[in-house]
Amino acid sequence: MDDVSRELGVSKKTLYECFKDKNDLVKCFLDFHMQKIRIVFEQEANEGNAIDHLMNINRIITNFLTDFNQSVHYDLQKYYPEIFKSLFEYKRVHMFNSVKENIIRGMKEGLYRADLKPELIAQIYVSRVEASLDVDFLRNKDYTSNELFTEMFIYHIRGIASKKGIEYFEKQMCLNKFITK
Repeated sequence: MDDVSRELGVSKKTLYECFKDKNDLVKCFLDFHMQKIRIVFEQEANEGNAIDHLMNINRIITNFLTDFNQSVHYDLQKYYPEIFKSLFEYKRVHMFNSVKENIIRGMKEGLYRADLKPELIAQIYVSRVEASLDVDFLRNKDYTSNELFTEMFIYHIRGIASKKGIEYFEKQMCLNKFITK
């Protein structure tokens, strides 16, 4: 709290008028951060069809991963396990619901295979994303987390897309619309 009050240029007393303790400060910060991310997703990711939606989400996430400091993830897990668990569960449920809704939407649009099981595919996708964020998973590899996430995304689209969806996706890639930065 000393460091935070010094960085903000306020007294610790003022800081404690806003937050009851360090846990409250961390929780409020993460709530604010998640709200910002939700707004970005709502504003930028919902354009076009189901494949466009996933491409926009991939672009947002890969840009986020560029700036992501893995030590923050580690510190949250170590020093604030309850907050970390709550954040982890929130992200898991939100991602699952988002992927499931996208699959249902893509099936209705004819861009995804008609024989998909949306809940199962969403669970598989969430587990793959969670595994890819594991520090040990990426240690001493010749690729970045951005590259890994992008390849997982392409793998996902090719696995769920119908012929029409694959043609559309490849066309978008050729038109350079699939750019991660």
